[in-house]
Order: sequence, then C-alpha cells, then structure tokens
Amino acid sequence: MSNEELQTKVDFSKVKAMMDKVVYTFNKPEGINNVLCIAKLPDGYTLAIGQGSCIYGPNFDSVRGMQVALENAKRMAEDACWQYQGILLREQLIAKGLIND
Repeated sequence: MSNEELQTKVDFSKVKAMMDKVVYTFNKPEGINNVLCIAKLPDGYTLAIGQGSCIYGPNFDSVRGMQVALENAKRMAEDACWQYQGILLREQLIAKGLIND
C-alpha cells in the first residue's frame, strides 16, 4: 500500500495548494462604510467573503478596510479549504471501507 492509500488525516500541502490558487477581488459598495473581499477559486467558486467595516463614516479608511477584509477572507477561505479536503478524505475512507457512512 502506498502512503496515499493510508492517508487518514487532511494533508496541509493540499490545503496550501488550494490556497495558492485563490484569487481575491475587492468591492466597495457606494454609500456605506464597508469593503468586501471576495475569495474565489480559478473556476469561479466563491470560498469566502471577508468584510472590513467602520461604524462612523468620517473615520472610514478604505485602505484599512481592504486590509481587514482581506485578512478575514483569507482566514475564512482557508477554513473552507480544510473543510473541503476533509470531505474528500472522508469520502475516500468510506470508499475503502475504513469508516462507515
């Protein structure tokens, strides 16, 4: 049996490989103190939407809002990649009869 067949834990390198492909875009809706950062895979699948907001309009700094939104999107996208890889691994283990559905 190869190591691939014996894999019982999500491999960080697979999560990292997914994260390396994520594309981030920003959106600043008019009239509100909010910046959105959309994290997508190259096929267009949205992994996460991060947000950077400000309570009081005159204090709004769009650069800082973009930084916060990006940090949030990255964190949520990585969580989504871990979950996705976990689902794939679970399906493989079920298919091999190593765990019950």
